[in-house]
Amino acid sequence: MTDTTQPLPTRSPGDALAALTDRIRGLTSPVRLDALREELAWGDDTGGLIRALRRLGRDKLCLLHKGLIFPSVMLSYVDATVLHEPNGRFWAVTDEGVRYAISPRETLGVMGGDRVTVALIQPKEAGRTPDAIPQRVHSRLTTAVFGRVVAGEGGRLAFAPERRTEPLTLPLESAEGMKEGDILQAKIVGTGFLGAGCTASPVKVFGHGTDNGIESELARRLWGLPGPFKAVPAVAPQETERADRRDLPLATIDSASTKDFDDAICAEETADGWTLTVAIADAAAFVTPGSPLDKIARERLTSVYLPHKTWPMLPEEISNGLCSLLLGEERPALCCELRVDRNGALAGYRFERALVRVKARLVYEDVAAFLDGDAELNADEEVAESLRAAAAAVKALLAASDRRLDVGGDDLRQILGEDGKIERIEVEPRTTAHRLVEECMLAVNLSAARLLAEGGHAAVFRNHATPDASRVAALIEDFARCGVTLDPAEVSTADGLREAMIDALAGAEGTPVRENIRSAILRALGPASYATSPTGHFSLGEPAYLHATSPIRRYADLVVHRLIVAILAGKPSGSGHNLNDLEKVCAACNERSRAASGAEGEARRLLAADFAVRLGGRETEAVLGGMDGGGAFVTLRPEGLQSRLPSRMLKRAGWQQQTDGPGWIDADGTVRMPGDAIPVLLKGGDIIGRRVNVELPAPPVEAPPEEAEPA
Repeated sequence: MTDTTQPLPTRSPGDALAALTDRIRGLTSPVRLDALREELAWGDDTGGLIRALRRLGRDKLCLLHKGLIFPSVMLSYVDATVLHEPNGRFWAVTDEGVRYAISPRETLGVMGGDRVTVALIQPKEAGRTPDAIPQRVHSRLTTAVFGRVVAGEGGRLAFAPERRTEPLTLPLESAEGMKEGDILQAKIVGTGFLGAGCTASPVKVFGHGTDNGIESELARRLWGLPGPFKAVPAVAPQETERADRRDLPLATIDSASTKDFDDAICAEETADGWTLTVAIADAAAFVTPGSPLDKIARERLTSVYLPHKTWPMLPEEISNGLCSLLLGEERPALCCELRVDRNGALAGYRFERALVRVKARLVYEDVAAFLDGDAELNADEEVAESLRAAAAAVKALLAASDRRLDVGGDDLRQILGEDGKIERIEVEPRTTAHRLVEECMLAVNLSAARLLAEGGHAAVFRNHATPDASRVAALIEDFARCGVTLDPAEVSTADGLREAMIDALAGAEGTPVRENIRSAILRALGPASYATSPTGHFSLGEPAYLHATSPIRRYADLVVHRLIVAILAGKPSGSGHNLNDLEKVCAACNERSRAASGAEGEARRLLAADFAVRLGGRETEAVLGGMDGGGAFVTLRPEGLQSRLPSRMLKRAGWQQQTDGPGWIDADGTVRMPGDAIPVLLKGGDIIGRRVNVELPAPPVEAPPEEAEPA
């Protein structure tokens, strides 16, 4: 048989590149790499084709991304700075502040602070933000990074930077004296993409992954928070005239581990209602503006509560000793007397500097058991009667504030063993005692805010903005999936929006959909912030709010105390803080509070990932939490770990999102809602990426039907 097929004509490299260039210039939509190779008869030299496409990419004629070649008509290029968030996400931020997401696979060559050129692929769907693909690294602002020593290629030790959801390792210039698991700070040597010849030069090893407390120490360093005190100046309280309130039946109510006692409460019933008195440690008497102790407090700005250690704003000799409202000790305090009428209205308030003595040191669990009628209180009857009156006053306050948005819930508490690692995780319920203390502190904060705002004084107010139009639009969609219809006109005002949120939560009480509604509200709410003038607090529905009850722990509260004390003395300008200084305080407190919160969360995520590594490889049960188009949050039981099942994992397992509801439909056709328990596989943990890895178990393989025996 004669072979009539003709061999493909051979082409010179120049002709092949010219043909490829012409084809690329004619593209108006993406084409798959394998389809282009076949069309141009490129043969089996896929590597050569990729190199040629990258060459054309440098000339901005196309972009090879995820197996697709995008033409120049779909691309734009901008210079940007890489932002690496603590949660592992990367963004390209333009000089105008526009942020474009960098997908995890595209982050391996860059790090936070890099100055880059990125290609932007225009999405098919209108309104979606383009993805950013780094094309070139121009300069590297940050070279010192934290990471771990890991096993690299050929048995050599390598350096793995922290907070990366996609694993990245760099060669170590020197690994002398190091071992796998060491945590160190290293300097990145080299420019350009990280995988293109960059190495890591060790600067300092400060621990090992198995060390007791390493998670808290790493989180503190990553967030740039202060460490040990260098020196503790001698202090004594300022002498001033004080009211004698040592006879009040004051009690502190805190957790069993608390050492710094900021506040104490007592109450009595009156003919018209109740009088609540909250005594707050008078930190302003010890920390005067411009003093050595003030400089320490202003550098730290807040106490940081990490799992293994508390880093206080003030030295422990002061925060846990001289200034703390300790049982049986005389202490200077700023007292707020609150008058609550029978309808739950705050009828009046009065601040005064006083001398107090705490009569009882109580913990939340005991107070809750007493208030719930489950146990007697281990305290004098005078204190017990005071707490009964306080509980009655708070009940009236809560009844009158039913239009306040409350999305709080139970917390999970990590119980650490002697090795500093998680031993177990327990649910820490929000008890009646927690609500009692919360409401008393809230009333003081509102009263202090009214005193300063109504007097026209600049201060350190705590503002919470109304969600913007884009967040409201997303909320309307989320609520619609939960069967809740929001009228855009009715939620166009802050009051209307807040009431719609409150009504949605109340209407879903006791149903599985409540968790989805709560999650949607949390996504819609932005963070609160400090400012010198009040612009309102959306969640509380109040025109002015601030923090005044924790001056030992927060510099913002300390400054508020100074402002109140100056007003009480008849010298409003005598606080030591002018407007310009207050603006600096607000900016610094905003930044530091974010860092403190970030460090606390990161340390707990590190511990959780380590716990997951130790428990990995087991089948367990997960309770579904908030669910949306992106997937579902889950809490494992009995482990207590939390994770997320992304939508791609659910879809691979045959699940589909409900089109007319908030849940997902599993492969068996069962509608899954928040609160449902499903089997999952705890694969382990990713400590560098701060993740608990959970998967849905593979469906059982059905055995083939048995053949019938022949008759």
